[in-house]
Amino acid sequence: AGCVFSIGTDSHYAHELEFVSIGLATAIEAGIPQERIINFAPADAVREWAASVREMRRRVRARP
Repeated sequence: AGCVFSIGTDSHYAHELEFVSIGLATAIEAGIPQERIINFAPADAVREWAASVREMRRRVRARP
């Protein structure tokens, strides 16, 4: 249960992507456990999580 966080940079230029580490550090300082921040998850785990979200949405839409 709970929510999963995705930390982004709101980049407008490619060189600004490197600033994601600032966002990640801020989230950790705020007390968000790394296990709840999707940026720290292995790629396979992110794909599995995304597939489960899509499946859940499909089931909700299929309800009468």
